Amino acid sequence: MSKGTVKMSMRMVLSVSLIVFGVLAGYLALHYVDARAELIKSLTGVAESTASRLSKQIAAPLWSINEQQVNATINSEMSQSELSAIEVIDPVDSRVLFQKVRESGRSGFLLSERDAVVMSKEVLTDAGEHIGTAVVHISLPFMKARLTDEMSKRAIELAILGIILIFAYLLILQLFMVMPLRHAAQAVRSTSVNELNDLIQSNRNGELGGLLYALDDLQKRLRMAHNQSGH
Repeated sequence: MSKGTVKMSMRMVLSVSLIVFGVLAGYLALHYVDARAELIKSLTGVAESTASRLSKQIAAPLWSINEQQVNATINSEMSQSELSAIEVIDPVDSRVLFQKVRESGRSGFLLSERDAVVMSKEVLTDAGEHIGTAVVHISLPFMKARLTDEMSKRAIELAILGIILIFAYLLILQLFMVMPLRHAAQAVRSTSVNELNDLIQSNRNGELGGLLYALDDLQKRLRMAHNQSGH
């Protein structure tokens, strides 16, 4: 194989690789947007259901000022890995009555800096009195970690798919174009009529078939000119 052929093959492989992985990267970007929207929707559902459940569970102990029971209920809800904090706010002066924040390893870290979703629900007594507001915070680091895991798995899958597509393309190119052209070149160089005729019969259709017919015609003309000059 000549240096020119090797360079052409390398350029072809590089071009196909760039196209394939460019398309797959575009698909991955679209998948990220969809996955993020779906995750936020899911986390919003978690926050909403938690806030609704919490507001019902703490209504009686909050009304009777049973701090131990309220804290136990909040701690139980905080077992969900999605949650970063739960607060119970006074409805009159917005004072924080109860609060449970997941440890982040950082001091002075504001809740608003790490929240992806915040959901609040009024805490009402049986008589309908508004005695507090349950506020549920969804962790932004949790959302980022979940998205990173999802995108890493999908990126690996797409990379494997891209490699398979490239090898399949190169195999098809080798079988249906490179090898027939190589055989045709050998037939022209050897001026073997039978070899070129066999190639024409196996590649009658398409541009390759037309090229082989042209080569056959050129070979016949050269042979005829050679015979005439010999006479």
